[in-house]
Amino acid sequence: DSAGGVSNGVDTIFLGGQDRGYNFTQLEKTVKRYKIKNIVLFPNSGNHILKNTANLNILKTDSMQKAVEFAYTHTKNDGICLLSCASPSYSLWKNFEEKGNLFKKEISKTRRVPGVYCIKDGDLGSRIEYRSLPNNVDLNKLLTLNLNL
Repeated sequence: DSAGGVSNGVDTIFLGGQDRGYNFTQLEKTVKRYKIKNIVLFPNSGNHILKNTANLNILKTDSMQKAVEFAYTHTKNDGICLLSCASPSYSLWKNFEEKGNLFKKEISKTRRVPGVYCIKDGDLGSRIEYRSLPNNVDLNKLLTLNLNL
């Protein structure tokens, strides 16, 4: 089942952006179905994406740096932090490329947990996943394997 292309293992999701009056009812059901507990909400649409926030760990921010810090604090090792905002980027960023590059930059600045990025397409459009890796994984071997495919 792939509403929005969300996969198992997502611990944290970044949502929100320019408000275009979208109906987020299905997105809220998807978040609850996949038991995503850590949610970053960016203005302006982030203010009304979720109607029921009970049992959710939520950060409302306009800062990608604070969002990534929140994700590092709350995402399990080997869990996924998903940048799939379900709204256009223009409320805070010039475009989705700028938002994605800032996401990657803030993650690399922390250098706390090695991990890999994956860009995927889903029902809600393209998204970036960042998966932290367990300590016993050799990142160089993993990257070599992926490059040879």
